[in-house]
Amino acid sequence: MAQELVKVKLQLKSGAHILDLELYRIDDHVRIIDQESQKLHEGFASTVAGRLGETHKRQARHEAVTSQLH
Repeated sequence: MAQELVKVKLQLKSGAHILDLELYRIDDHVRIIDQESQKLHEGFASTVAGRLGETHKRQARHEAVTSQLH
């Protein structure tokens, strides 16, 4: 009985070690996904800001031309 308990204890420790390693791998994947998500967000924000700037420039030119025509 004692040998069986020792065997079960070793199996549990081994399983806990495997779970620990897998949890670290999952944490690493989550960190990588978070970093990539932030990069995409920053890229999207930059693209939107650039397009808004272009829109404002076009609108200013349009207003200038319109005021000259009036």
